Amino acid sequence: MPQPACQTLYPYQLCERGIRLQGDIPLSSLAPVADMLSVTVGVVLYDVTFSRDAERYCRLEVKVQAQLPLDCQRCLTTVQCSIATDSLLSPVRGEQEMQRLPDVYEPLLVSATESVVLSELIAEELILAMPLMPKHPDQQCPSSERLDYPASVSTQSAEQLTQTPFAVLSALRSQ
Repeated sequence: MPQPACQTLYPYQLCERGIRLQGDIPLSSLAPVADMLSVTVGVVLYDVTFSRDAERYCRLEVKVQAQLPLDCQRCLTTVQCSIATDSLLSPVRGEQEMQRLPDVYEPLLVSATESVVLSELIAEELILAMPLMPKHPDQQCPSSERLDYPASVSTQSAEQLTQTPFAVLSALRSQ
């Protein structure tokens, strides 16, 4: 069932009821993510399942998929980056609960009202999954032609790399 992107969620209550939320959110409505994109066209698909585990920990399985138009760091044109996340979160109210949380869960810090905004949760998942340096594959990048060096330059560089500083000094000394 589609959910409004700005919907406030109460994870503890939803875990008790075993609720599953699925839908899509326009990229333009995710402000922190939209600022990082070259264009804000497209949607993010999400699937959030709330449940309790065997030890009664509140559990959120969050799956997010999107095609993000990011700026290639080589040529500064748009590159489509495919993002797919599958995270296991557990809401915590503070540092003490975070310390007791089993290692299989990532902590999700909830507000004083024990709530989370759906769009903020999805935006955080996307930001964590984004590549640090988005770029086209080498052969597909428009700037790859400028990165090809003539053969003479590459062999000269290889010869310079094999010489040690002491070899250069001894050659100077013998002159």
